[in-house]
Amino acid sequence: MHLFPKMSVGNACRRGTRVNDQLEVPAQPTPRARGVARRRLIKGFAAPATLTLFSGGALAATSLPCLARAAGTRADPTLTNLTYLRVQAHVGGNPSAANYSAWISSSEINQLVQLLNPNATSFLSAGLYINVAAGNGTANSTGFVPGATTSALPTGVSATPNGPFYALLFDVNGNVVAIATSSSSAINSSGTYAGTGGVATKSCYGSFIGA
Repeated sequence: MHLFPKMSVGNACRRGTRVNDQLEVPAQPTPRARGVARRRLIKGFAAPATLTLFSGGALAATSLPCLARAAGTRADPTLTNLTYLRVQAHVGGNPSAANYSAWISSSEINQLVQLLNPNATSFLSAGLYINVAAGNGTANSTGFVPGATTSALPTGVSATPNGPFYALLFDVNGNVVAIATSSSSAINSSGTYAGTGGVATKSCYGSFIGA
């Protein structure tokens, strides 16, 4: 005499009952239960969830429209304007005298560039300084002209940055192509720069680093 109705192993597995008092097979979740669990998994990012990590290069690419809109823009050197991505000059002499000169270091440019995008480049080779100002506008006794490069700062020029800030010009790929020397001009190691590209603002910097 059977106390319970006969049940096949297959039916027992499907219903989550015990078979021969040894094996208990859990009941299978209903489609509705599976849907609820899936939504909870996605909403809470519970493991095992797949998250996407963005590379520095991909992140930097988000800034390209910002830089492209700035094409053609220049910026005057200034000690107070914090709007633009810029580097400070090493200066020597009197700004109102013929012996004045201002220099930008390639290492300081590259430090900024590497923060933005490790794959970006600069027009100024490593280990060099580029002249961005020489003389007082009417006379020049320094022996240099803007765009000239040297591997060592001239005598009398400060070894630490102490002068105006000069905005860097970027192309649409995030590479530094020149330095703005006024609101309408720029230079690179070839001299006067008339190519495309523009200054990058702090908003561009924010998009580079994801801030």
